[in-house]
Amino acid sequence: MSKPTVFVSYSRHDREWKDRLVHHLEVLEREGLLDVWDHSRIPVTTDWLPEIEGAITRAKVAVLLVSVDFLRSDFIRNQEVPEFLVRRKANG
Repeated sequence: MSKPTVFVSYSRHDREWKDRLVHHLEVLEREGLLDVWDHSRIPVTTDWLPEIEGAITRAKVAVLLVSVDFLRSDFIRNQEVPEFLVRRKANG
């Protein structure tokens, strides 16, 4: 049985908050219960868009760190959030 992927969506301005969350989730990840994904896992020389799209597709859970900077991000508002809402509506 594969462990569920948790996709963490956040503004780069909120990296400190993302790091705090990931630090807490690391306990479950070390136990083999979760795979926590955020964009820091994308190698520098890699095309980032397919990596993010793939992670969203694999994710069983999405954690959205909502802040003013999150809401100001066109990419998050126009790409990530709509995809999660479509999946929520289709899959429950």
